[in-house]
Amino acid sequence: MNAIFGGGGEKSGGNNEEKKFTSAVDSINVQPGGSAAKILWRIESKDGNAKVNVETTLEMNLITGKVLSQDDQWTFVKGGEIIESKRKALAVPDKVGNAVDEIMRTVDDATRAVSELVNSKEGGEDDYAVDPNDPMKFFSYENNQNRNLSEFALLLALLFLISKLYEQVSLLK
Repeated sequence: MNAIFGGGGEKSGGNNEEKKFTSAVDSINVQPGGSAAKILWRIESKDGNAKVNVETTLEMNLITGKVLSQDDQWTFVKGGEIIESKRKALAVPDKVGNAVDEIMRTVDDATRAVSELVNSKEGGEDDYAVDPNDPMKFFSYENNQNRNLSEFALLLALLFLISKLYEQVSLLK
């Protein structure tokens, strides 16, 4: 808020810096039922260059008193362009940081997926089976994509060999 309205803020400790903006609550209305409230308030700069009216709507838990949701509607009465441009300028580092974080997450996900794909092709997982004659004895067999593909290719090569042998035998007759 201080950066948007030109710094300063409220006085603190030994700092004798004067406030550059003021805020005031115009009205507080509790809706029937008591779980919703509407607060009308305003922010004004001391030099009169900027004024913003704010309408805040709150949804509250009546038992705990906690705010469940908050909705703010800002109306720029005076100096809105300046305030909006400062707000956007202050939001740029956050947006860039969020974009970089999203890109890093995407790269991490892609590298994780590629490493899982490479690892599954190299070693695969071993499956264990119980020996039917001795339930206390287990044996393992490799179950991965390379093994399945090589077995399928071996089957196709064997079928091709049998068909060629049959073709040669039929030519001899």
